[in-house]
Amino acid sequence: MISRIFCLIILFLFCFSLIFGQLPENREYPKIGLVLSGGGAKGFAHLGVIKVLEEEGIPIDYIGGTSVGAIIGGLIASGISADSLIHMIQEQDWIYLLSDDIPHKDLYVTGKSDRDRYILSLPIINRKGFAFPQGIIKGQHIENMLHELTAPSYDIRDFSKLPIPFLCIAQDIDNDKEVVFRNGDLADAMRASMSIPTVFEPMVIKGNRFVDGGLVNNFPVKHIKEMGADIIIGVDVGYRIQNVDKWISLLSVMEDAVFYYSNMVKEENKKYIDIYIKPDLKGLGISSFTNSDSLIAYGEEAARQMLPEIRKLADSLRHAGRIQHPKPYIKHDSIFVKAIVMDGLKNLPARLNKASLDFDILHWVKPEEIAQTAENFYASNYFEKVTFMLEPVEGGARVHFIFREKQGGRLNMGIYYDSDYKTVLTLNSTFLNLLTNGTKLSTSLQLGKNPGAEVLFSLDKGPLLSPGIELTSNLVETYSYSLNRTRTGSHAYYISNARLFLQSKPGNKVLFQLGGEFNHTTLEPRITMIDFESKKDNFLGIYNHFYVDTRDRSCFPTTGFRVELLGKYFSNPDFHPIGYFLLDLQKAVPVSYRFSLVNELFGGLATGDSIPYQYNFRIGGQSEITSVGNISYPGYKFLEVSSTNLFYYRIALQYELFPNLFASLYGNIGTMAPSFSDITDTDHLLSGLGFTMGFVSPFGPMKFSLSKSGEVKGWVGYIQVGYSF
Repeated sequence: MISRIFCLIILFLFCFSLIFGQLPENREYPKIGLVLSGGGAKGFAHLGVIKVLEEEGIPIDYIGGTSVGAIIGGLIASGISADSLIHMIQEQDWIYLLSDDIPHKDLYVTGKSDRDRYILSLPIINRKGFAFPQGIIKGQHIENMLHELTAPSYDIRDFSKLPIPFLCIAQDIDNDKEVVFRNGDLADAMRASMSIPTVFEPMVIKGNRFVDGGLVNNFPVKHIKEMGADIIIGVDVGYRIQNVDKWISLLSVMEDAVFYYSNMVKEENKKYIDIYIKPDLKGLGISSFTNSDSLIAYGEEAARQMLPEIRKLADSLRHAGRIQHPKPYIKHDSIFVKAIVMDGLKNLPARLNKASLDFDILHWVKPEEIAQTAENFYASNYFEKVTFMLEPVEGGARVHFIFREKQGGRLNMGIYYDSDYKTVLTLNSTFLNLLTNGTKLSTSLQLGKNPGAEVLFSLDKGPLLSPGIELTSNLVETYSYSLNRTRTGSHAYYISNARLFLQSKPGNKVLFQLGGEFNHTTLEPRITMIDFESKKDNFLGIYNHFYVDTRDRSCFPTTGFRVELLGKYFSNPDFHPIGYFLLDLQKAVPVSYRFSLVNELFGGLATGDSIPYQYNFRIGGQSEITSVGNISYPGYKFLEVSSTNLFYYRIALQYELFPNLFASLYGNIGTMAPSFSDITDTDHLLSGLGFTMGFVSPFGPMKFSLSKSGEVKGWVGYIQVGYSF
């Protein structure tokens, strides 16, 4: 009897354990939702809050966000940790990311000077007039960054299947309605949600234009509630009503205007929040991207002030048996590329761009390599925008490049001044794809004391040889000097060139040209102590030009190098054949965060029985305009010395006092002689040293220099404003 009762007890306990022992596995725990508001740079505070939530073991089951809240929420939902995002934000170059600028080092070599020299550029569409952009920022760099960061989850199109289910808000301006993104391309959805009107151009998805969700719902709490969240934590860095006396900037006025309606929606949404966190950002605003450390700290501080409520929630979840488990991060270090698609190419053939691809199909490729390829295409300057997306296909991904070609032409204007050339106003028009695809027609007119004109028509086939023609004409006032360095004469020097060439661009940074050139010059006396008649000459010959530029900037470079190799062979009935050769090497070496060395080595020589003045090397002054073959040489006045052989070495010790404010101490030593055999003669030694203060502004460099020669007395001053032509 006892044994039978004992067996019944054992059987009862066994059944109890089967029934109730599984309860924690099947129990419906409260679901936690996290809602992140929009607010521009203020959204960095979200990461400080999320960091505290992770430390306290709060599991997040759903994330919803708007604008910057959508970006941070989407990246967290894809499995990236708060610490990883904090590190990325702190290392990010926000000036570059929130612009469409192409870094100087990445620009196609033929586009570097064009980008630098113009301070105003207006598009001309179909020759009917000017066109104005839909937003200040197209989103070139930030879109590619978002696609790169979300590449590990490229094959997830349903946002509820992400490691943390996610949604975000945007406004469809074509249909005038709020849109909740729950599926599609994650990067595109986040980009649509952050498109602040007039700042960013609208995001186009399936033919519809989307702008910042903050216009309609900057705090999508209710949507997360409907998604299934039982407990909601809301972090609000969005719009705050401001007094009129606090309208200290255009952005603050814009923020008031844009987010007025959504602020009323937010007040309705707040009643669904269980833990409301509103960081005190101490005056930092939507554009405070360079204050990321402070904003993250303020978010962390606000979350720690709510620790009693956060820990109460954490304790209740633990007592119920809920333990925070790390969300799986679907990590793809590389993507297996099954196909490459190029959309939007109407005037430039796809084969031209495919020739520039750094990867091929049926290979594993890192997401950052794909993003860099899109940026390289953009750097050609033939496109308004080039982005990419990854589309899941069987066995891998299809890399989809989306091109937006530049249409029509552009009217450009630039202004430049230096104390040698004086003021130059440049007017330029540039048209692409005239007559045939891949062509460029550029016409320029320089107005000022030393006027000039240029017409360039070329065909671009990338690394393949393609033809071009260039016509230039310049008038420059040159001078003669006495032994005591005073000007004794003034001359008008006209120089015109016609070049027919073949060119190849093997990469963004390399240019090779081979062609024929006709050269006409006239030298006329204006004021002179020695009377002479105007002298006119015509020369016909061939030339080759090799140029490489990897510098981070043309003025005050801190990294990279420049190589220029030029060779010419000319003749006319009055002169025996003339050879003209030069090699110019410049290398910038960063020594520390602010200190760099810039080294330059130059060698040039002209060969022939009799060398005309047109093929002499003229040194002096520091002007960067070289239309008459002049060469910058500190310590000497503009075009003060000339001869047929020139070699020198220059070193500059460059220090960045503040961002873009430079101090430079430099010296050069060289030799200049009429015969190559005399080049080592100390009588022909040329030396100099100088000091420059300069600021690289958005409109070009502003420089003030003082320099002195080691051979002659007196200091030489120099002032420059803007990029040279």
